Amino acid sequence: MECVSTTSFPVALNGSLHGFFPGKKGLRQGDPMSPVLFLLCMEFLSRLIKRNTSNSDFNFHPKCEKLKITHLLFADDLMLFSRGDLPSIHILMECLQEIRDVFGLAVNTSKSSIFTAGIQNDVLDGILSRTKFARGDMPVRYLGIPFVAKRLSITDYSPLVDKIAGCIDKWTARSLSFAGWLELIHSVIQGVECFWLQVFRLPTTIIEKIHCLSRVFLWNSKRAPVTWEEICHPKEEGGLGIRHIQS
Repeated sequence: MECVSTTSFPVALNGSLHGFFPGKKGLRQGDPMSPVLFLLCMEFLSRLIKRNTSNSDFNFHPKCEKLKITHLLFADDLMLFSRGDLPSIHILMECLQEIRDVFGLAVNTSKSSIFTAGIQNDVLDGILSRTKFARGDMPVRYLGIPFVAKRLSITDYSPLVDKIAGCIDKWTARSLSFAGWLELIHSVIQGVECFWLQVFRLPTTIIEKIHCLSRVFLWNSKRAPVTWEEICHPKEEGGLGIRHIQS
């Protein structure tokens, strides 16, 4: 990493560049070097975890022991797995501390959670004190999508409905035209729906709730002059082009 320096920026004045001043932190977003440097750092972290977890004090998570899985990396997200005991947690936290000392990459504790099951309260308190992470609620969610191996219940879809309802509450306070409301349904609400549909098939009950929220928002809580099915027809057929989830 000694061959990499912090980005410097010049000021363009009358068509020419004058002076250079360093950026506050690392590379600018979108810099072509960013992915390369990230991979180098994460490769270091991966090898560090693999080396330190070979210690006899480390215990694998019962579901990960056969394949010896200790961590998963995706983009800027990191998942760590171990048995719920203090020695194992201590080893993983030492790895995170070392990556911070070497590269300056620190864990954002406010955006990190720890998920446990079947652990005694005194042990859990010790783990939370050591990690400084908040205790997460099951099921584990990644980008809002629950990680489950079984069929989801209606309750498991409540974050989807709550997210859409929260967006609508914010938009209702704004002075938007009918075209603006329609565009928000097109771009945001249906975008959230499609994100979930990539993973799960939405139950009819949830689809009806989403349609109800969208319908009330579109007509500003007034009585709808036409049915939702007619609105979902293509514009060429007299509809508004809103995609029906079940179609």
